[in-house]
Amino acid sequence: MAPSTLRRILRDPETEDVRADPRRAAGRGFVALRDGVTHHEIAGPEGAPVVVLVHGFSVPLYLWDTIFQPIAAAGFRVLRYDLFGRGLSDRPDARYDEELYDRQLAGLLAAVGVDAPVHLVALSLATSVCSTFVARRPRLVRSLAFLGAGFGAGRRAPRRLRAPLVGEILMAGRVAPTLAESQRDDLHRPDRHPEWADRYRDQMRYRGFRRALLSTLRHYLGRDVEADYRRVAASGLPVLLSWGAFDRRVPPGDRARIAALVPRAEVLEVPDAGHLPSVEAPAVVVAALVDFLRRADVPR
Repeated sequence: MAPSTLRRILRDPETEDVRADPRRAAGRGFVALRDGVTHHEIAGPEGAPVVVLVHGFSVPLYLWDTIFQPIAAAGFRVLRYDLFGRGLSDRPDARYDEELYDRQLAGLLAAVGVDAPVHLVALSLATSVCSTFVARRPRLVRSLAFLGAGFGAGRRAPRRLRAPLVGEILMAGRVAPTLAESQRDDLHRPDRHPEWADRYRDQMRYRGFRRALLSTLRHYLGRDVEADYRRVAASGLPVLLSWGAFDRRVPPGDRARIAALVPRAEVLEVPDAGHLPSVEAPAVVVAALVDFLRRADVPR
């Protein structure tokens, strides 16, 4: 083992548990579900159509800071939350797979009293979470908006990460230490967001973060993503597909394949943005989303 890798393992940044103090400081909502506590926030008028924002692989709910309140101000009831293992949600010692993420979303909606069909807005990996949800509960979904949709969930993690113990060592010594800085790669102009990496590091101090991501890599990746998109197409729901023009995570060829798999979807390319168009071009994304959501909210 390289000395640098050993030093990183010994300097474990996971020094705290997610407990009352950091949660109280956040000033948001927390609800106990079957698998643990979920951190969430709701804004917008009660009784309005509900929009649920589901973040991607590892950046928690602050991902939506730029569009959360503007969508609520447009007359929607907006719910965002941290997936288990991320942000201020619990990090259960569990298998982070399709079942866990589906239970979390379904359980959260029930816990906060949402029983009408919702609009789902998903980023990247969360498109698969929402595809599962709509396949199992089509009557609970009114529309789907996918930002940065790709085939990442269909690619298996490297064999060494999947190997017992070896994966844990690699995650602690090589993968996790690079995660914060690598978030800049999601941005077309990272110089405009100098705080992005530091915001990410905050969640890394809570025990179970690495374990949750590693379990996701092992048990959630490798799924049949084409089948996910076919299920979305078969649902007949209104769908919006949106990518940043400079998205390095999802090459143009993959975008074309996804659009072909969901042929009735509306497609929006966001200029001057990378993999996170809601962060880099929020005005464009909000305008497009609000227009789409209003049209999709008309009863079919």
